[in-house]
Amino acid sequence: MRLLVAVFTLTMLTAITGCGEQPAPETEAPDDSVTQQEETPRTGNSIVLADGWAMTDAVSAVEVEAVMGTPGFSVFPEAASSASSGRPIGSYNVSSVPYSKVRFEANVTGGQEAYDSAAGFLSNPTETAGSMWDSAVIGEVAAGDRTQVRIIVLKGDLYFSVSWEPEVFPALDRTETCVKLAELLVTNLYGL
Repeated sequence: MRLLVAVFTLTMLTAITGCGEQPAPETEAPDDSVTQQEETPRTGNSIVLADGWAMTDAVSAVEVEAVMGTPGFSVFPEAASSASSGRPIGSYNVSSVPYSKVRFEANVTGGQEAYDSAAGFLSNPTETAGSMWDSAVIGEVAAGDRTQVRIIVLKGDLYFSVSWEPEVFPALDRTETCVKLAELLVTNLYGL
């Protein structure tokens, strides 16, 4: 009987104390001495990507597909790209469609000079106003025996251009498509 009482007592004590579980640790109060950084408000005057950004950090193949209205775009490597020196270049194409390349190029530090130089290579240039840039021009450039349409843009000290062949995409309006591609890049670069 004593053994039965001892087992019963031991069982009851175990049940009351939580089967030997350790008590839950107390939650610590937040340390008021640690200050959290507040997000810097975006003004639209500085690029939100880290220095040395590559064009694939700024524009995706899916976004190019949406503007061009054609599925199947993928990244086309550009050997001349030099993201680390502020000259990223990135292209996207549909591998089964010849000459479907859409090429983005930027010059992060030599904007005005690059813009002026590029403007000299455009034929049939047309100024294109826009609230997202300081100035822009759309024109044509020779690409071997083919013709590309190109928009060149200056925003602050950033120059960039976007080129594509309208013959491959006959349903697209040249000006509207150039503006959409340029706005896509500016929106992504500046977090607008």
